Amino acid sequence: MTDPRPGRSVETYRFLRLAMVVLVVLLLTAVLRERLADGTRCFETTISAYYFTPVQGVFTASLVALGVCMIVIKAADAAEDLALAIGGMLAVVVGLVPTSERARCTASPLNDIDVAARVDNNVWSALLAGAVGVIVAALVAQRRGQLSPMTRRHRSGLLATAALLLTGVVWFVAWRDGFIAHVHNTAAIGLFASVVAVVALNAWECRSRDDRRTLSGRYLVVLTAMIVLGGGLIVARWFGFEAGLLAAEVVVIALFAAFWLVQTDELWDDGPRPPRDTGP
Repeated sequence: MTDPRPGRSVETYRFLRLAMVVLVVLLLTAVLRERLADGTRCFETTISAYYFTPVQGVFTASLVALGVCMIVIKAADAAEDLALAIGGMLAVVVGLVPTSERARCTASPLNDIDVAARVDNNVWSALLAGAVGVIVAALVAQRRGQLSPMTRRHRSGLLATAALLLTGVVWFVAWRDGFIAHVHNTAAIGLFASVVAVVALNAWECRSRDDRRTLSGRYLVVLTAMIVLGGGLIVARWFGFEAGLLAAEVVVIALFAAFWLVQTDELWDDGPRPPRDTGP
């Protein structure tokens, strides 16, 4: 008789995916709680500005944890796996390096912190950890390759993550002031682009499978909402709607959490879909 209980690996995979949704709830709840605090006059114009409020600890912890989860979750498709890995690396940067925009609405601003000292400590630590991660990933891939050779796309993915890490090292060492001033926004844009790419890749993947056409439609609805609502709110910011960027961030984050729950339900029984990349 077949044991109906899931294997430990599948069970761990389930809870890792659910933990990512909990981290999103943690971040959004902290932002809402800060808005309701005595003396807070309004919402900040971007989630990133909450780094300079009492939300700071939750902001950093949730983004770093979410980034690590995105990196370690392995997708069947190499392109989706790469999008998750890059998004995860960028999420860590967003959490550790603050935006140049200070908090304006909070009753308890933390605008006087020594940003340069924090960035120096945090980024060096993250870069070292990232380098160790890339080396470990390469060793694991080499060991796995003794049984099943890596595909070209998986090799490309490993090289792409190594190149992104090296770019960060060069930028940080060669132009520290520019790194501190611009890397947060650059990483945030890349993170949201990675999130949209993950949803788009899943919509395309399920469209090519007869048994998952319905899921493809759901993923396509989420993707369309991300682009239309998120893009529309950003445009509205240009036309004077101060809360446009914050609203766009919340919409995209909430929609990604919804997508993640739907995909978690899809993969609940068996874990990741069977890989398609079998070529050299």
